[in-house]
Amino acid sequence: MSLHRAFERRVATMLEMGTWGACAAILVGLVWPSAHLLVTAGIALFIALPVLRVAAMFVEFLRLRDLRMSAIAGLVLAIIALAIVLNLRVNGGGE
Repeated sequence: MSLHRAFERRVATMLEMGTWGACAAILVGLVWPSAHLLVTAGIALFIALPVLRVAAMFVEFLRLRDLRMSAIAGLVLAIIALAIVLNLRVNGGGE
């Protein structure tokens, strides 16, 4: 198995485990009335999974010294971070 394919498999496994974990958290939060924060955690995990994928790809491209793809992944992460910061400033941190 090539290094590239092994990396793809690790990322796929991370996404699969994250999806199952988020589903389990939401299910437990819906069934167990006092565990409503688990629903929020599950939804947050669903939102975070694509960001984690981009972050993993950024690190892998840096490791492979693929500067073009590293720059693209870094730019995507910077745009995501900027969107989060601007949202927090505009919405006052969710208050």
